Amino acid sequence: MRPHVELIQEADYIWHPAEITLGEGKAVQRNLSVDEEDGSASTKIDFLSDFGKPAGYHHADTEWYVLDGEVEIGDHKMGPGGYFWAGKDIWTPHVKAKEGTKILLYREFGDWGFDAADQGQNRNGAAESLIVDDTNKREWEQVMKEGPAAGLWIKMLHRDPKTGFYSRLIWAQPGWTDERLAHHHCYEEAYTIAGDMVYNFGDLVLGTYFFRPPFVKHGHFISGEREGCTWLIRSDGDLVNMYTINERVEVYGDALNYGDHEKPILSSLPVRSRTPGPWSGDGM
Repeated sequence: MRPHVELIQEADYIWHPAEITLGEGKAVQRNLSVDEEDGSASTKIDFLSDFGKPAGYHHADTEWYVLDGEVEIGDHKMGPGGYFWAGKDIWTPHVKAKEGTKILLYREFGDWGFDAADQGQNRNGAAESLIVDDTNKREWEQVMKEGPAAGLWIKMLHRDPKTGFYSRLIWAQPGWTDERLAHHHCYEEAYTIAGDMVYNFGDLVLGTYFFRPPFVKHGHFISGEREGCTWLIRSDGDLVNMYTINERVEVYGDALNYGDHEKPILSSLPVRSRTPGPWSGDGM
């Protein structure tokens, strides 16, 4: 399973050589979150030269989101906001990236394995089709599900019809706020691609990432007044917010072998970044 990461500024991670199997060119990656048990990973990749990989089949469900630069997949060319989803065993055409391109690359339920194949059909019963999407050409749709405060907007990227796993862009409009604590039964991960937001774990700014396991309470949320806050968010099931109000933490007991100046930690703190600074849990 993946560790609880909250919050990490991606600049605080070190660079590794990119692990794009059969890729030709120079690229480096930052590992935002990795599941060492099933191979799932969330990464930021920078292409230091023109880069390419052949057509074929991924061993894991794979997603690319273009932050900057240009990516070509088959006959489609995409700039910032470009996205593709290539599920495991779905035949995928060649992919190229121009020097200077920056992407988010996710893989789920598998490793970096890739089998080259110039032409082909889906194998091993894979039923879905390749998704290629220029998200900047789509309009935002208001989030209508029950629960969240009004002012959230969505662009759906992909949803697995069997598991409910889904990826989407979410925009909290300027000044959006919700004072309730929320938690859910699925995990939630997000990378901030524009704007900013303040909440109990710290400040979300450009390049900030979190991976939050199920049942972790989080809030109160206040999005930036200038442009709000936009993330690419992924969850391993339908995200339904469960809300807590009038929250409080009460701990009683007598110190046995430590002084009153030492404050015990109620639960383990998540992995988090140095860059954004202190958060409300510091000094507990």
